Amino acid sequence: MTMTPKTQNLSDELRLAIATQGPMPFDQFMAACLYHPHFGYYMRTSSPLGREGDFITAPELTPAFGQTIAHSLIGVLDACQHADIVEVGAGHGTLAATILEALAAKNKLPRYYDIVDISPSLRQKQNETLKALPSALYQRVRWLDTLPQAFEGVLLANELLDALPITIYHWYQETLFLLGVTWDGTAFTWIDIPTNHVPDAIIELSKQLPDDYYIEYHQEAHAWIKKTATSLKKGMILCFDYGYEAQEYYHPQRTRGTLNAFYKHTTGVSPLANPGLQDLTCHVNFTEIQQVAFEHGLHVAGYTTQANFLIRAGICFPNNLSIEAQYIMAQAFKKLLLPSEMGELVKVIALTKNIDMPILGF
Repeated sequence: MTMTPKTQNLSDELRLAIATQGPMPFDQFMAACLYHPHFGYYMRTSSPLGREGDFITAPELTPAFGQTIAHSLIGVLDACQHADIVEVGAGHGTLAATILEALAAKNKLPRYYDIVDISPSLRQKQNETLKALPSALYQRVRWLDTLPQAFEGVLLANELLDALPITIYHWYQETLFLLGVTWDGTAFTWIDIPTNHVPDAIIELSKQLPDDYYIEYHQEAHAWIKKTATSLKKGMILCFDYGYEAQEYYHPQRTRGTLNAFYKHTTGVSPLANPGLQDLTCHVNFTEIQQVAFEHGLHVAGYTTQANFLIRAGICFPNNLSIEAQYIMAQAFKKLLLPSEMGELVKVIALTKNIDMPILGF
């Protein structure tokens, strides 16, 4: 990767912070790399999504993904008096457009389709995508800076939780350290930071793990679930994300965790290289998500793989496709459903509040 002026600016800022304040906990480093208001990866003017970007998400592969989700939402929307849809981190707006069109065809539109996204460039792209809809649909779209309070309906999050900053503890020689970042004069490098503030759950977990193990802890994801639980008055939170349950997440052989960096659809680059130029992600511990949800008044209405969800919710080929279109859609379906692709790696969780009903797809 070539160092850009923007990347150099962020690198300089991080080096200055380390020089004046000491080693930086990795969650702070990750937050700056992704969300710095001027130099962060998601704040850049060019979109990181799509075939020309660093990764592609499920809604961009085929409209069938969003159409299937739309069918799953209808029962919840019907159960709410003033039903809205809130999407957090809406990418290019493709999922929003597809869901609105699918619900319009069923005469099941929400009152509003709200988008919460901090990226100016992605907001602009979303607006361009959604402006192509009929005006009656576009007029239902609103952009918000924060979650609405006491809303009814559905909150959607596709590949959001894995992009939240992650706290990492290093279990080494019977001691738990906070994993941090320092500057060695030529590059950012890992460093163990002594700490007396370790969650009890991590202390207990470390006793079951081998030496020299990186333990990932999703404090930001926990806070997000708590915040959404408070905002939701009645309805469902539906999340799609890469992740595992705790037993597999903290497998003894997964000594370096799940942290990964992506650049131009390739992986394997150091997460500390070129701050602000590459995507950083960390798989989700869905056991913790379920526990936090329960503690804050949410019910786990469903949890399964993306393949199971889409198949149970009725994903299918449209009628009268050309041979070429059938081939393109078949490739997209492979990506969405195969175990070696998104099918098993991406999980889907439905968290409900003040409704008691089966959710299509689970």
